Amino acid sequence: MSSGLKFYLYMEKVVKRGNIIVKMTDFVVNPLKFVVMKAIFVVEITLFVVMAVLAVFQSTNKYP
Repeated sequence: MSSGLKFYLYMEKVVKRGNIIVKMTDFVVNPLKFVVMKAIFVVEITLFVVMAVLAVFQSTNKYP
């Protein structure tokens, strides 16, 4: 075994391990991104509904 070949095999192992780690972090991060986007969407909808309800209440209070 030449040192170059050993180094190459070692780097191959490191790269494979790195790829596995990247895949695992993607596996964790992608659902988190999805959840965060959904949460922002839900918050925006909720704020919109609250504003609409408040506007309706204000208009009914102004003109009884």
